[in-house]
Amino acid sequence: RTDANVFPGHRDRHLFRLADVYLMRAEAQIRAGRAADAITDLNVIRRRAAVPGQNNDVNVATYNASPIDYLLDERERELAGEERQFFTLSRMGGDVFLRRIKAFNSTASAVQAFHMLRPIPQNQIGRTEGDKAAFAQNPGY
Repeated sequence: RTDANVFPGHRDRHLFRLADVYLMRAEAQIRAGRAADAITDLNVIRRRAAVPGQNNDVNVATYNASPIDYLLDERERELAGEERQFFTLSRMGGDVFLRRIKAFNSTASAVQAFHMLRPIPQNQIGRTEGDKAAFAQNPGY
């Protein structure tokens, strides 16, 4: 830092696991209306994680009940602790975002749809030419 008032930038490194790539492709298949094709990608991951000699394939009856929920559950099983679930849930849209957060977090009763967007830091708004009129805060904040 050049002085105490300068905040350093971040140089995030995005690491991908092959399982994450399969999960992203399965999500794309579901969003494209080809939920049945996503089973193939999910089974690649599940077969790799299965105990040798055991069938760990996706249960189609459970999967067909809600493919997007099954996918999110599978992401948790495979990537537990390796991702920030906020970004995945906000990508899914408001209905999934709110339903999943409230279903699995009893203290999240105050969470609303506008929480899918994070607040813009005031110092970022203040640095923009035109201040608040040119660069407004996200709704709800």
